[in-house]
Amino acid sequence: MAIAYPIHAFSFTSDFTSSNWLSSGDVLRSPTQASLSNATIANGDDDLTNLNFSGTNPTSAAGTLQAFLDVDITALDIRGEAQEGSAIKQTFTAAVGDILSFNLTIPNFDNADLIFVLLNGNFTTFNSTSTFNSGVLLASNTIAIGVVDINDSVVSSQVVISNIGFTPVPFEFSPTIGVSTLGAIFGINYLRKKSKSKN
Repeated sequence: MAIAYPIHAFSFTSDFTSSNWLSSGDVLRSPTQASLSNATIANGDDDLTNLNFSGTNPTSAAGTLQAFLDVDITALDIRGEAQEGSAIKQTFTAAVGDILSFNLTIPNFDNADLIFVLLNGNFTTFNSTSTFNSGVLLASNTIAIGVVDINDSVVSSQVVISNIGFTPVPFEFSPTIGVSTLGAIFGINYLRKKSKSKN
C-alpha cells in the first residue's frame, strides 16, 4: 500500500520579467506577457508599419538563434531556410504529470514564417491565434517560444504569449512513506493490544 501525498517541485515562473526567462532578438517583456517579432527596426524594407516591439533587432537564425535554442543548425528550416528571428525560453522543474498552458496571439503573420513552441526538443508550430497545452511534463523541462523569418526578411510576423496556467498533478505516490505509515499503524495497534492485555 502506498500513501498519497502532494509533492510539487514546480520551479516555472510565469513572470516574463524574471531572470528565469532568457531571450534573444526582439522580445518585449512585462510580468504578464511577452511580445516577439522577427521585424528589424524600421529599415525601409520590412513592413509598411514597423512591427518591431522592443527596439532590438531579431538575431540571425544561422547560428545565433539556433545556439540560443540549443538545437541543430538546420532545426529551424522547417518551412524553408531560416533567416532571422526572436525567442524566449525557460528551463524548469516540475512534478511528473504537471501541465502547462498559455495563449499565443498572432496579430501579424507572414504565411512563409515559422512561429513555434519548442518543449524538450519537440516543435509545435502555429499560424494563427491558439492555446498551447504542454501535456504531461517531465521532471526537468526546457520550453522556448519563437518566431522566425523563412526564406526572406521582407514581411514580418508577431506573437504575444499570455495567460500562463499551471495544472499540478494531484498527488504523487510514495511506497516508502506508505510502508512507514503502515508500520506505524501496526505498531500502535500492537501497543494498544498489549496495554489491554495487561489490564
